[in-house]
Amino acid sequence: GSANLISRFVSKFMSGFSVAKGDGIPQSFTTTPPEADSDTCYSQNDLMNALSKLQNDLTDSDISKASEIDAEHIKRAILNNMGQGNGGAITKNVHTLDQRRIDFVGMIFQAIADDENISMVITNLLMLLQIPIIKTVMIDEELFTDNDHPARVTLDLVTKAGKGVTDTKDRIFIELKRIVDGILHEHDVDKSIFESAVNELLALINQEEEISAENEKLEQHEIIKQHARDVVLGEMRRITVHKIVPENTRPLMLKYWPSLMYKHYMNHGVESSEWLSSLQIFNRLMEYLQPIKNQSQWTRLKDNHTSLIEAVHEELDKTHHGNEEIDEQISALEQTFQAMLDTDQYQLDEEQEAEEFKPAFNAASHDEASDVQASSREYDDTELDDKAARIREQVRIAREKIEKLPGNLQPGVWFEVFNGEDKPVRRLKLSVILTDVAKLIFVDRQGAKVIEKDADDFLNELNHEQSRLIADHSTFEHALGSVIHKFAT
Repeated sequence: GSANLISRFVSKFMSGFSVAKGDGIPQSFTTTPPEADSDTCYSQNDLMNALSKLQNDLTDSDISKASEIDAEHIKRAILNNMGQGNGGAITKNVHTLDQRRIDFVGMIFQAIADDENISMVITNLLMLLQIPIIKTVMIDEELFTDNDHPARVTLDLVTKAGKGVTDTKDRIFIELKRIVDGILHEHDVDKSIFESAVNELLALINQEEEISAENEKLEQHEIIKQHARDVVLGEMRRITVHKIVPENTRPLMLKYWPSLMYKHYMNHGVESSEWLSSLQIFNRLMEYLQPIKNQSQWTRLKDNHTSLIEAVHEELDKTHHGNEEIDEQISALEQTFQAMLDTDQYQLDEEQEAEEFKPAFNAASHDEASDVQASSREYDDTELDDKAARIREQVRIAREKIEKLPGNLQPGVWFEVFNGEDKPVRRLKLSVILTDVAKLIFVDRQGAKVIEKDADDFLNELNHEQSRLIADHSTFEHALGSVIHKFAT
């Protein structure tokens, strides 16, 4: 039902005008409350004093046991406290309407305890607020009808601030515990106490979000830069495997050109013409810089090295390097090609002269000569098309993986992330999705990278409930909805 319907129902129920029955429904809900009788029921003032004593006891209790405190425990403790103040004798009852308030709040906190979206340490912290909330309900039933009531906002903000907290030694937990203790130390709990808590919580959340956002921004930039470097180095390794890089061209091939490819990847992406062009030129450079083994390779270098040098020069002009640096690299490349042409021409001339004196039956067959020619053919557009097709296929597969993921899986969403069979799950935020390799990068509450996941692997973890999404909902409204659902069923 709508929020207004729920509010009206709760208000009517808490005033004693209706009853409820069913599984999990407390006894106080099943009977019509009698008129107040000072002779048989403790006064609300007596009840508030007993609750305050319990509240004081909580300040020194073991927080790990806070989740064990339920409505029945509270009602028994109230009666015990009443008896201690009356010579050890319990002579009255807690009025049914007061029991209803305690039971209703108890059901809400039980729903909070069952909410898997809240970490255990934050759940225990919230459970400490159970008695202050009961005391608030005793004097202010607007808690159930006012969405902006500071008490329920306090519960929501504690959960929000502690979304990534799983350790009681965490600095944020210590701050949250201090705020909760401030509420517990107040003998009288009303709106003003929770209003102060709301202000402190908002200040804490804003401060942490600013720090986290700045750290995460830097982390994201570094993640993207590292990914670009990995892509560039991966392509370079494919092209340079089993290849020789002449010493005086190494700065060009291993420093300046990777820097150029990195820039194209960052600015234009892996499928861009700029990236593919830089990849093509690098591939052709590596082919032409290999030792010449036959006349065909020598001729190819002689016919094409000038245009290749011009293409290299044109690309380097697009970088931030100065003219002097660029000229130095172009000069080194020209000298290398010229040395190869001069040296290998002499060797090829000698080989040609020797070949003229070989007997005809020792000459290579036509098919063998064709094989040599084919094996040393020039890097052409077909090979470039193959590389472009490979890149497009890799990107297509990666994007298909991303498309399989749930629609609510977006940067900024929190998850419990599987961290290995022998390790506890981590509460982390999805920060970056690398679409061309289908990688998901997760950060902690401080914005620091913790783990990366392949999209398929993470989807499998979600399907097998090893990892799961942490829902972003109002803690109080979700718990209230769970309680109302029990009434409806």
